[in-house]
Amino acid sequence: MASRQSRFTVSVETCRTSMLALAMAHEIGHVLLPPPGHSTSGIMRPTRDGDDIRHAVLSAS
Repeated sequence: MASRQSRFTVSVETCRTSMLALAMAHEIGHVLLPPPGHSTSGIMRPTRDGDDIRHAVLSAS
């Protein structure tokens, strides 16, 4: 049981870390790019969906 909880904790932390990294990369893009800085695809899209977050989490693990 302890290892199951440990895996879950690692999974949640990976998700949090990935989401924070995604948000930070997006915001750094605003510093580096001319206004408005948003694009139709990639890290600079103005909104995120579940697929973006899943991709970020799976890429980090």
